Amino acid sequence: MNEEEYDELDRVFYEAQNRDSIDISKFSMSDKELMWSFARKFDTFDKKTLKKFLDSK
Repeated sequence: MNEEEYDELDRVFYEAQNRDSIDISKFSMSDKELMWSFARKFDTFDKKTLKKFLDSK
């Protein structure tokens, strides 16, 4: 993951924790597909481990 991708993941993770939903209507189709994929996997993530990973940078 490069610096830009990390920053974007950190930003959307913060939004996901602090919002009920994220507006992806203006995202490109490939970004929407990435978000859908992430959303499907998110329920299986250990949120504490993911947060620790994001905070460790």
